[in-house]
Amino acid sequence: MFDQDPQPMPSLFLGHGAPDLLLSDLPARHFLENLRGRIPTPKAIVVASAHWRAPMLQMTGTAEQETIHDFYGWPAELYALSYPVKGADWLNKRLSELLSAAGMSVSIGSRPGLDHGAWVPLSLMYPQAQIPVVQLSLLASDSPQDHFRVGQALSAVRRDGILVIGSGGLVHNLARLRPEGTPPETWASAFDDWLFDRLSEHDLQALLDVYTKAPNVRLAHPSVEHLMPLYVAMGAAWSDDKVERMHTSFSYGNLSMACYRFG
Repeated sequence: MFDQDPQPMPSLFLGHGAPDLLLSDLPARHFLENLRGRIPTPKAIVVASAHWRAPMLQMTGTAEQETIHDFYGWPAELYALSYPVKGADWLNKRLSELLSAAGMSVSIGSRPGLDHGAWVPLSLMYPQAQIPVVQLSLLASDSPQDHFRVGQALSAVRRDGILVIGSGGLVHNLARLRPEGTPPETWASAFDDWLFDRLSEHDLQALLDVYTKAPNVRLAHPSVEHLMPLYVAMGAAWSDDKVERMHTSFSYGNLSMACYRFG
Protein backbone atom coordinates (compact mmCIF):
# COMPACT_ATOMS: atom_id res chain seq x y z
CA MET A 1 0.00 0.00 0.00
CA PHE A 2 2.78 2.42 0.93
CA ASP A 3 6.48 2.72 0.35
CA GLN A 4 8.46 1.48 3.34
CA ASP A 5 9.41 5.03 4.22
CA PRO A 6 6.93 7.47 2.59
CA GLN A 7 7.76 11.15 2.82
CA PRO A 8 5.63 12.88 5.48
CA MET A 9 3.14 15.33 4.03
CA PRO A 10 2.07 18.79 5.18
CA SER A 11 -1.56 19.74 5.46
CA LEU A 12 -2.96 22.56 3.34
CA PHE A 13 -5.70 25.13 3.52
CA LEU A 14 -6.71 26.28 0.03
CA GLY A 15 -8.90 29.23 -0.87
CA HIS A 16 -10.86 27.78 -3.79
CA GLY A 17 -12.75 30.91 -4.82
CA ALA A 18 -15.52 30.89 -7.40
CA PRO A 19 -15.97 27.96 -9.82
CA ASP A 20 -14.73 30.07 -12.73
CA LEU A 21 -11.25 30.04 -11.20
CA LEU A 22 -10.58 27.32 -13.79
CA LEU A 23 -11.32 29.76 -16.61
CA SER A 24 -9.71 32.87 -15.12
CA ASP A 25 -6.26 34.37 -15.49
CA LEU A 26 -5.80 35.01 -11.78
CA PRO A 27 -2.77 34.77 -9.45
CA ALA A 28 -4.58 32.13 -7.37
CA ARG A 29 -5.05 29.90 -10.39
CA HIS A 30 -1.37 30.11 -11.31
CA PHE A 31 -0.40 29.40 -7.70
CA LEU A 32 -2.50 26.23 -7.59
CA GLU A 33 -1.15 25.09 -10.95
CA ASN A 34 2.39 25.28 -9.56
CA LEU A 35 1.70 24.07 -6.03
CA ARG A 36 2.50 20.41 -6.73
CA GLY A 37 6.11 21.41 -7.34
CA ARG A 38 6.36 22.82 -3.81
CA ILE A 39 5.21 19.77 -1.83
CA PRO A 40 6.00 16.03 -1.98
CA THR A 41 3.80 13.93 -4.25
CA PRO A 42 1.10 12.34 -2.08
CA LYS A 43 0.02 8.69 -2.14
CA ALA A 44 -3.58 9.83 -1.71
CA ILE A 45 -5.55 12.92 -0.70
CA VAL A 46 -8.19 13.59 1.94
CA VAL A 47 -10.08 16.82 1.29
CA ALA A 48 -12.67 18.56 3.47
CA SER A 49 -14.63 21.13 1.45
CA ALA A 50 -16.89 23.95 2.61
CA HIS A 51 -19.63 22.57 0.37
CA TRP A 52 -20.41 19.38 2.29
CA ARG A 53 -21.66 19.45 5.87
CA ALA A 54 -23.36 16.69 7.86
CA PRO A 55 -24.55 16.17 11.46
CA MET A 56 -21.94 13.40 11.77
CA LEU A 57 -18.86 12.95 9.62
CA GLN A 58 -19.34 11.30 6.26
CA MET A 59 -16.93 10.41 3.47
CA THR A 60 -17.16 9.46 -0.16
CA GLY A 61 -16.82 5.74 -0.77
CA THR A 62 -17.23 5.32 -4.53
CA ALA A 63 -14.47 3.69 -6.56
CA GLU A 64 -15.05 6.14 -9.44
CA GLN A 65 -15.67 9.61 -8.06
CA GLU A 66 -18.21 11.73 -9.94
CA THR A 67 -17.56 15.40 -10.70
CA ILE A 68 -20.40 17.30 -9.02
CA HIS A 69 -21.26 20.65 -10.65
CA ASP A 70 -22.88 22.13 -7.56
CA PHE A 71 -23.26 25.66 -8.92
CA TYR A 72 -25.47 27.49 -11.40
CA GLY A 73 -25.36 30.50 -13.68
CA TRP A 74 -21.78 30.05 -14.86
CA PRO A 75 -20.49 29.58 -18.44
CA ALA A 76 -21.46 26.29 -20.11
CA GLU A 77 -17.76 25.46 -20.46
CA LEU A 78 -17.56 24.85 -16.70
CA TYR A 79 -20.28 22.21 -16.78
CA ALA A 80 -18.39 20.27 -19.44
CA LEU A 81 -15.34 19.87 -17.20
CA SER A 82 -14.76 16.69 -15.25
CA TYR A 83 -12.16 15.34 -12.85
CA PRO A 84 -12.30 11.53 -13.19
CA VAL A 85 -10.40 10.61 -10.05
CA LYS A 86 -10.70 7.33 -8.15
CA GLY A 87 -11.55 6.73 -4.52
CA ALA A 88 -9.68 4.32 -2.22
CA ASP A 89 -11.24 1.68 0.02
CA TRP A 90 -8.05 1.32 2.03
CA LEU A 91 -8.09 5.04 2.80
CA ASN A 92 -11.74 4.89 3.88
CA LYS A 93 -10.77 2.14 6.32
CA ARG A 94 -7.80 4.10 7.64
CA LEU A 95 -9.90 7.22 8.18
CA SER A 96 -12.57 5.18 9.95
CA GLU A 97 -9.97 3.73 12.31
CA LEU A 98 -8.44 7.09 13.17
CA LEU A 99 -11.70 8.98 13.63
CA SER A 100 -13.25 6.15 15.65
CA ALA A 101 -10.17 6.05 17.90
CA ALA A 102 -10.71 9.77 18.52
CA GLY A 103 -14.33 9.12 19.54
CA MET A 104 -15.90 10.40 16.31
CA SER A 105 -18.48 8.59 14.22
CA VAL A 106 -17.90 8.48 10.46
CA SER A 107 -19.75 6.66 7.69
CA ILE A 108 -19.83 6.36 3.93
CA GLY A 109 -22.23 9.03 2.72
CA SER A 110 -24.57 9.00 -0.27
CA ARG A 111 -22.57 11.66 -2.09
CA PRO A 112 -21.26 10.06 -5.32
CA GLY A 113 -18.14 12.18 -5.76
CA LEU A 114 -16.41 15.51 -5.32
CA ASP A 115 -18.04 18.94 -5.09
CA HIS A 116 -16.39 21.97 -6.69
CA GLY A 117 -14.60 22.91 -3.47
CA ALA A 118 -12.63 19.70 -3.93
CA TRP A 119 -12.32 19.08 -7.67
CA VAL A 120 -11.65 22.66 -8.79
CA PRO A 121 -8.37 23.11 -6.84
CA LEU A 122 -7.37 19.46 -7.33
CA SER A 123 -7.81 19.69 -11.09
CA LEU A 124 -5.33 22.58 -11.10
CA MET A 125 -2.86 20.85 -8.77
CA TYR A 126 -3.03 17.33 -10.21
CA PRO A 127 -4.68 17.62 -13.65
CA GLN A 128 -3.98 13.98 -14.58
CA ALA A 129 -6.36 12.82 -11.80
CA GLN A 130 -3.99 9.96 -10.95
CA ILE A 131 -3.92 10.38 -7.15
CA PRO A 132 -6.87 8.77 -5.31
CA VAL A 133 -9.10 11.12 -3.33
CA VAL A 134 -11.55 10.69 -0.47
CA GLN A 135 -13.71 13.69 0.39
CA LEU A 136 -14.62 14.12 4.05
CA SER A 137 -17.59 16.19 5.10
CA LEU A 138 -17.48 19.01 7.57
CA LEU A 139 -19.66 18.84 10.65
CA ALA A 140 -22.91 20.78 10.75
CA SER A 141 -21.48 22.35 13.90
CA ASP A 142 -20.06 25.87 13.56
CA SER A 143 -17.44 25.03 16.19
CA PRO A 144 -13.79 25.71 15.34
CA GLN A 145 -12.84 23.36 18.21
CA ASP A 146 -14.83 20.48 16.72
CA HIS A 147 -13.17 20.87 13.33
CA PHE A 148 -9.73 21.27 14.86
CA ARG A 149 -10.26 17.92 16.61
CA VAL A 150 -11.20 16.33 13.29
CA GLY A 151 -7.90 17.55 11.88
CA GLN A 152 -6.00 16.23 14.90
CA ALA A 153 -7.57 12.80 14.38
CA LEU A 154 -6.35 12.83 10.77
CA SER A 155 -2.80 13.90 11.57
CA ALA A 156 -1.40 10.36 11.54
CA VAL A 157 -2.18 9.85 7.84
CA ARG A 158 0.42 12.46 6.95
CA ARG A 159 3.13 10.04 8.04
CA ASP A 160 1.75 7.60 5.47
CA GLY A 161 2.30 10.10 2.67
CA ILE A 162 -1.34 11.23 2.54
CA LEU A 163 -2.13 14.90 1.93
CA VAL A 164 -4.85 16.51 4.07
CA ILE A 165 -6.55 19.53 2.48
CA GLY A 166 -9.13 21.93 3.86
CA SER A 167 -10.77 23.87 1.02
CA GLY A 168 -12.78 27.01 1.71
CA GLY A 169 -12.18 30.74 1.87
CA LEU A 170 -10.90 32.98 4.65
CA VAL A 171 -13.22 35.81 3.61
CA HIS A 172 -16.49 34.65 2.04
CA ASN A 173 -19.45 37.02 1.85
CA LEU A 174 -21.22 36.58 -1.49
CA ALA A 175 -23.34 39.67 -0.90
CA ARG A 176 -20.21 41.83 -0.87
CA LEU A 177 -18.55 40.59 -4.05
CA ARG A 178 -17.45 43.23 -6.55
CA PRO A 179 -16.25 43.19 -10.18
CA GLU A 180 -13.08 41.21 -10.71
CA GLY A 181 -10.02 43.37 -10.14
CA THR A 182 -11.69 45.56 -7.48
CA PRO A 183 -9.41 45.93 -4.42
CA PRO A 184 -10.71 44.36 -1.19
CA GLU A 185 -12.54 46.59 1.25
CA THR A 186 -10.97 47.45 4.60
CA TRP A 187 -13.12 45.00 6.58
CA ALA A 188 -12.09 42.09 4.34
CA SER A 189 -8.39 42.89 4.51
CA ALA A 190 -8.56 43.40 8.28
CA PHE A 191 -10.06 39.95 8.88
CA ASP A 192 -7.66 38.25 6.47
CA ASP A 193 -4.71 40.03 8.14
CA TRP A 194 -5.92 39.09 11.63
CA LEU A 195 -5.91 35.41 10.67
CA PHE A 196 -2.43 35.75 9.18
CA ASP A 197 -1.11 37.40 12.35
CA ARG A 198 -2.67 34.82 14.68
CA LEU A 199 -1.49 31.91 12.52
CA SER A 200 2.03 33.36 12.30
CA GLU A 201 2.10 33.71 16.10
CA HIS A 202 0.74 30.17 16.50
CA ASP A 203 -1.97 31.66 18.73
CA LEU A 204 -4.34 28.72 18.87
CA GLN A 205 -6.59 30.11 21.59
CA ALA A 206 -7.31 33.31 19.68
CA LEU A 207 -8.01 31.32 16.52
CA LEU A 208 -10.42 29.03 18.34
CA ASP A 209 -12.10 32.13 19.81
CA VAL A 210 -12.41 33.72 16.36
CA TYR A 211 -16.07 34.69 16.85
CA THR A 212 -15.24 36.95 19.79
CA LYS A 213 -11.65 37.97 19.01
CA ALA A 214 -11.49 38.65 15.25
CA PRO A 215 -12.52 41.96 13.66
CA ASN A 216 -15.45 41.95 11.22
CA VAL A 217 -16.02 38.21 11.60
CA ARG A 218 -19.70 38.34 10.67
CA LEU A 219 -18.99 40.51 7.65
CA ALA A 220 -16.27 38.13 6.54
CA HIS A 221 -18.47 35.07 7.22
CA PRO A 222 -22.25 35.56 7.41
CA SER A 223 -22.18 31.76 7.57
CA VAL A 224 -18.99 30.01 8.57
CA GLU A 225 -18.77 26.87 6.43
CA HIS A 226 -15.91 28.37 4.37
CA LEU A 227 -13.89 29.04 7.51
CA MET A 228 -14.22 25.58 9.10
CA PRO A 229 -11.85 23.80 6.62
CA LEU A 230 -9.05 26.00 7.98
CA TYR A 231 -9.40 24.29 11.36
CA VAL A 232 -9.29 20.83 9.82
CA ALA A 233 -6.04 21.72 8.06
CA MET A 234 -4.64 23.35 11.21
CA GLY A 235 -5.46 20.38 13.44
CA ALA A 236 -3.80 17.91 11.08
CA ALA A 237 -0.37 19.51 11.57
CA TRP A 238 -0.56 22.10 14.36
CA SER A 239 1.86 20.22 16.62
CA ASP A 240 4.61 20.71 14.02
CA ASP A 241 4.63 24.44 14.85
CA LYS A 242 5.21 25.32 11.18
CA VAL A 243 2.82 27.69 9.39
CA GLU A 244 3.41 29.28 6.00
CA ARG A 245 1.11 31.55 4.03
CA MET A 246 1.91 30.25 0.57
CA HIS A 247 -0.37 32.59 -1.36
CA THR A 248 -2.44 35.70 -0.76
CA SER A 249 -4.78 37.52 -3.13
CA PHE A 250 -8.44 38.50 -3.48
CA SER A 251 -10.93 37.69 -6.21
CA TYR A 252 -14.19 39.49 -6.99
CA GLY A 253 -13.09 42.25 -4.65
CA ASN A 254 -13.65 40.66 -1.25
CA LEU A 255 -13.19 36.91 -1.81
CA SER A 256 -9.98 35.81 -0.08
CA MET A 257 -7.88 33.30 -2.02
CA ALA A 258 -5.27 32.89 0.74
CA CYS A 259 -3.61 29.46 1.01
CA TYR A 260 -1.62 28.08 3.95
CA ARG A 261 0.73 25.19 4.58
CA PHE A 262 0.94 23.53 7.99
CA GLY A 263 3.84 21.25 8.88
